[in-house]
Amino acid sequence: MREDNPPERLNARFAEVVAAAESRGGKCISQSYIHCDTQMEFECKKHGTFFSKARFVLGGAWCMKCGFDVKKSREIGRASC
Repeated sequence: MREDNPPERLNARFAEVVAAAESRGGKCISQSYIHCDTQMEFECKKHGTFFSKARFVLGGAWCMKCGFDVKKSREIGRASC
């Protein structure tokens, strides 16, 4: 464990990651947070489990398949206008 990341800070970051996953209707499967570039396991309610860095989830990203679905629906929406 890095000295600049005391356990209290790691626990707080883990809680933020869990909250971010829940805000997207999913959940965090991983049981701990090490740092923002560690791959963590998540579950998307639509597409199942996937791995992502905590940094990306905290930054607003989610399941890549959901992202693809959104992009595809935008393209369909533009095509129908």
